[in-house]
Amino acid sequence: MTSGESRPPTPLPSPAARALPSRGHVRLDDVLAIADECGLNRRLDDVRALARRSLRLTLVGEASQGVPRASWLGDPALRPVELAWSGQQEPHCLAGIDLAQAVVVLGDDGPLPSEGTLWCFAPPAASFLSGHGDPTDHYVVIHPGDAMPAAATISLEAAAQRSARSIELSPELQLPRVWSDCVQALGLDQAEHDGWQRLRQQLAERQGVQVHDMTQGFQVMHRLLGYPDTRRGDMPLACELLDRGYVLGETPPLAHPCAADAEPHAGRWRLLLQLSMDDALGWFWGGGRERLYVWIDESDLTNGDFSRVRAIAQ
Repeated sequence: MTSGESRPPTPLPSPAARALPSRGHVRLDDVLAIADECGLNRRLDDVRALARRSLRLTLVGEASQGVPRASWLGDPALRPVELAWSGQQEPHCLAGIDLAQAVVVLGDDGPLPSEGTLWCFAPPAASFLSGHGDPTDHYVVIHPGDAMPAAATISLEAAAQRSARSIELSPELQLPRVWSDCVQALGLDQAEHDGWQRLRQQLAERQGVQVHDMTQGFQVMHRLLGYPDTRRGDMPLACELLDRGYVLGETPPLAHPCAADAEPHAGRWRLLLQLSMDDALGWFWGGGRERLYVWIDESDLTNGDFSRVRAIAQ
């Protein structure tokens, strides 16, 4: 660069691609028909057992510090009086899902209650960034009735940088990736392995979406239920180890000395909520982590008990 020449501006990083809502409805019978075409005719019962319905959560409209419509992501300035905290320990709200709306989109045969609002909270920043699944790090609460009855304003200091975005809920029928433990346990031969990959790809195309592990780069993807968008499969095992009272620290779950005893029971853990880092919401999970995953025991989900969820950031 010659003297007096202005330095070119440092290019800003490109914003992450934002996942789109699903646009094509797929029934389980459709999936089984595609599976048969993909050479999985011997595996139809397995496909039926492993298929799960999920809701994509897609931002719509502009940020608001008031009361969002129906379901939202972010932290509104108003809360039901029963869910209002005070003082410096007041947690951040991450999401509010109108369960009546979710059931209409997802179907009434799903595991969620049919009324009320599911709120997900996290405590202040120091604990909020924990990646080790401490059950005190996150709160999931079902508030009965309307989304925002008898609203209470949270403190002005806490609300200054808070806003929420209304979201669209769109259904997606998912299958786990071929390298997941539950698919590997099926003992697929090579032709079936390739067929499973094709099935997932065609299932995504029918719904107008992309398969996370078949795309390049990071996608902002928020999700309720279903399978997590991750290339790792160790979070259910981590939840199982944590539930048994073990401290993981930085030890990978598979390297834990008790992993062999815990692994057969890890399948009971289900994804409840997945929240990606998102510039539009000011969400950054720290330490290079891309997403926050909230997990719940399957029996707790069936019984409507959200008091023992575990959250892990990866």
